[in-house]
Amino acid sequence: MRTLLGALSAQMAEVDCVIIDTRAGLSDTVMAFLLAADTMIMVSTAEPTSILDTYRTVKRLCSLRADGSLGIVMNRCEPREARRAYRSLAGMMRRFLGRDTVFLGSIPDDARVVAAVRRQVPFLELYPSCRASLGIGKLAAEICGDLPDEGPEPGGFLGRLARHLLGAKAIAGHDN
Repeated sequence: MRTLLGALSAQMAEVDCVIIDTRAGLSDTVMAFLLAADTMIMVSTAEPTSILDTYRTVKRLCSLRADGSLGIVMNRCEPREARRAYRSLAGMMRRFLGRDTVFLGSIPDDARVVAAVRRQVPFLELYPSCRASLGIGKLAAEICGDLPDEGPEPGGFLGRLARHLLGAKAIAGHDN
């Protein structure tokens, strides 16, 4: 973990925004990344199981952290279906968790994504004008437009990530 954090630190000095795609689920590593993030973005589909998984993740996250911006992206669905699914999910989070969210947008289902996966080439590279690529572009513009203008806080994301992954004693150099 120390090697990973060191490598990330060197790379992050040159960028304004880092997006880390974690696997789905509630593992300690996934939670460490979410707890360290300035902005958390959950990606769900309109399917009930995906909505429930997203809700469970946010519920656990809320038990560990009350602050931080929380955005929702609906994947593999048309805009109308995405908004309906988002309203349902956001309503549950507001009612049962007291947590507000922001709808960041949706990425439409696109057969070209599957074709690119089969060819083992990123769909953004292989099909830059397909519906899913255009959706990703709109999402990126939405996210980048919401970035704060002020500089990073001391320690920032990597400091918080190290605390969550390694613990406070390890950061202070007291681990044995």
